[in-house]
Amino acid sequence: MMVQDPNKKKGEIVEDLFKKAKEHGAKQGRPEDLNPTTERQYQPFAGQGRTLSGDVRPGPSLQANAHADPLAHTITFWSNGFTVDDGPLRSFDDEANVPFLRSIARGECPKELEPADRSVPVTVNMVRKDHEEWKPQPTPKYVPFAGSGRTLGSAASPPSPTPAESTEQVPVDGTGVDDSRPTTSIQVRLADGTRMVAQFNLDQTVMDIRHFIDMARPGSTGSYTLMNANDFPPKPLTDPSATIESANLLNAVVNQRM
Repeated sequence: MMVQDPNKKKGEIVEDLFKKAKEHGAKQGRPEDLNPTTERQYQPFAGQGRTLSGDVRPGPSLQANAHADPLAHTITFWSNGFTVDDGPLRSFDDEANVPFLRSIARGECPKELEPADRSVPVTVNMVRKDHEEWKPQPTPKYVPFAGSGRTLGSAASPPSPTPAESTEQVPVDGTGVDDSRPTTSIQVRLADGTRMVAQFNLDQTVMDIRHFIDMARPGSTGSYTLMNANDFPPKPLTDPSATIESANLLNAVVNQRM
């Protein structure tokens, strides 16, 4: 078991984690590596025995699914704990987080970040912000308009460039998740190109994902289809009562199609 020295400062804990991860092959990244659309110079995790460097440990492995979109996760280390993607703050001292931190120290991809389909490539980024304290983001009260502006009686203006993809911070309570029970991260890619990451309990349903999207986009129509991008070819999620676990949505990417 990994036991933290109670006299060690949080910054020293983070320093040790990064040092050990590098000793086991983790590579120094660049800011642009955090952009999921950027072509990377390293291979994402694939198969079994995934490591932070992208290498595959010996053992039975699965061929990476070249047709599947890579699943990206970002672990951010703060002065008061760490977060996974846009999930809640997690404590260094919580025993429930010991296996996760131990995997990082060994230079391995934490098991909870591995998709149900082991052939789907995974990228894990580690970001140091241990000079900052994590604070929950306020709930967005509106969604700013995007596109070209028009006035009454004016000629149609030329179409504006398609806005760049963005990842939105999602409030922890936006999905009604219970942190005391097993959770998983789901990346939702909206039809407008926006990406959102949210935590769900394994017994929550496809309908909960739809409610989450409708809360994030209250003015949008409900006439859309959700696709499980981890399947190849992607499969529509037609049963709203199917649970996250039974629908094979653990650490999945879900696409919205209008």
